[in-house]
Amino acid sequence: MSICSRLASEKIWLLEEENCLRDHFSGLTLLPELYYLYLPLDKKEKTIDFAAPFPVREVSLIYYRPYAKLRHVNALMEEIRRIIPSLLETASFRNSDMQIVQI
Repeated sequence: MSICSRLASEKIWLLEEENCLRDHFSGLTLLPELYYLYLPLDKKEKTIDFAAPFPVREVSLIYYRPYAKLRHVNALMEEIRRIIPSLLETASFRNSDMQIVQI
C-alpha cells in the first residue's frame, strides 16, 4: 500500500502553531518540511521520512483582483520563490517522485 493510499485511510493530526506532539497516541501527524527544520533534535529523532512517491502539498497565492496591488502580490510571489526552495529538500525531487495529497 502506498503512503498516499495509507494517508487517505488514516486518522491524521493537523497541528497548529504551538501545538505539541506528546499527547497524541494514535493516527499520524504530518509535519510540514519547513516546520521539521526547526524541531529540536529529540523530536526529529522520533520522525520517519517518507519513501517515494513523497506526499507533498501545493500552496497557492490567491488574491481578489479588484483589490490587489499586483506589484505587491508579484513581489511576495518572487520572495517566496527565491527563499523557500533553498530550504526544502523536496525542491530537488523530480515531479514523478512526489504526489500531491488531499487532506
